[in-house]
Amino acid sequence: MRHLVSCLLAFIVPTIMACTAAAQPTLTSGTYSPVPGELFTGTSMGLSWPGPGGAGQTWDFSNLVGAAGGLNNYVDPVITLGGALFPTATVANQYPGFDNAFYYEATSAGYSELGFYAPPSNVRSCSDPILLMSYPLTFGSSYTDGFSCSETGGVYDVVRYGTITMTADAYGTLILPYGTFTDCLRLHEVRDFIDAFSSLPDSGFVTRDYYHFVRPGIHASLLTMGTQVYTQGTSTIISEGTTMLDPLSTWIDPVGGAAGLMLLAPNPATDRVEVFVPSGDVTAVELCDATGRTLRSWTIRAGAQHAVLDLSGLPCGVHVVRIVRADGSAEVQRLLKG
Repeated sequence: MRHLVSCLLAFIVPTIMACTAAAQPTLTSGTYSPVPGELFTGTSMGLSWPGPGGAGQTWDFSNLVGAAGGLNNYVDPVITLGGALFPTATVANQYPGFDNAFYYEATSAGYSELGFYAPPSNVRSCSDPILLMSYPLTFGSSYTDGFSCSETGGVYDVVRYGTITMTADAYGTLILPYGTFTDCLRLHEVRDFIDAFSSLPDSGFVTRDYYHFVRPGIHASLLTMGTQVYTQGTSTIISEGTTMLDPLSTWIDPVGGAAGLMLLAPNPATDRVEVFVPSGDVTAVELCDATGRTLRSWTIRAGAQHAVLDLSGLPCGVHVVRIVRADGSAEVQRLLKG
């Protein structure tokens, strides 16, 4: 039996590249790995053609239209219920309001998936972690790595093992509906693995074929598209789709934008507002009234690029949000409280 299912790709494979001006983008540890405090949202739609490979390409996806997709909320593993199970994890991906979390480790050599925990007892632990990115990676380079993970406490106990191959097959300019991004690198991911179930006669055979478009300074893929084929016994399920990073998540503005400005959402706001900044050098956030008098202040954890401010009890009207950077410089933006 063969099924064709059009579905939304899981927004769970973050990627990023770094480069210097007029140079090919190159992925390194400091420019790829997500850190606690980052939040990314996406828009999902049907499968798109990835376009040509090679150097100096221009990919025009300006007509993409979709619906609200996935969310990646990166937090410190120690605050999650399963954090103690993954002592080497540097970041966890946890959907707000839920205790389920995926765990990752970033080192100078790579960025790996360690497993996940879902209470009360569902655990996947990788004895050989999934190497999501090997450093450094630039146009024309690639790597292949094997992985092995065991899952218990779910519907079935299962052992998952396979290989992942990542190839940087193109670079150039990416055009999205909300802006144009230069110095982008395209990654072609092929992941083959087997799910061996302890209590089922047939194993699951899976092939994922994805393309990721990434850009310096953004800790998530700007655009991901691809197909997954899952075969178990006589049944085959094909899942396909495209996920585009939302503009609020890009941290840096497209060509022609005002780079470096913080973002406030929502604005106007009622009981809370989220502050997004393009770099992790902010040490404090202050909320002031229209005269400049400080009403509230928050200390920001080193490296964080996201903060949530409580506005309850404050009068309605115009306020000012002020961020203070490690070098002493400051930036302000107007906030309207309703």
